[in-house]
Amino acid sequence: MFRKASVLLADESNIVLTPGSNGKQRLVLSGTLHDTPHQVRTVGNNGQFSCDKNCIKWVTYKICAHTIAVAEAENQLRKFLNWYNSSVRKPNYTALANMDMPQGRGKKATKATQRRKGSSTERPEPVAFVSTVPRQDVSSDNACPTSFAKPTLPNPTPGS
Repeated sequence: MFRKASVLLADESNIVLTPGSNGKQRLVLSGTLHDTPHQVRTVGNNGQFSCDKNCIKWVTYKICAHTIAVAEAENQLRKFLNWYNSSVRKPNYTALANMDMPQGRGKKATKATQRRKGSSTERPEPVAFVSTVPRQDVSSDNACPTSFAKPTLPNPTPGS
């Protein structure tokens, strides 16, 4: 880590003040040329520095070459190391294992979410049924009968 920090400190263009950060944040060259630069920011006045979440060493151990290089560039390396020795306990292996994992890890892909697409407040228009059969007048003689006669069944004859 200290060797990588000394390589970063060898060239002034490797550590640049982030525009609009009021001196609290710096962009530090990444280990590979194709990666985006790491963002190291100053936290408080006790010599604490923090790197971005894409730095595996920072996420796991809370110390990396980027923070060491920025602390040395700001002449606060001793304060940073004192802060690290007094506050950091164990490595965070969970954060290391979850590095670069998708947001929906461990969830079924086919399981629907609570939020449904579309609006559930829209109601369909009621359908009115219209009859095409003309209505009968109730007062006429052809009105429906109100009582029905029982049908008579033929008596079965024995032996037939």
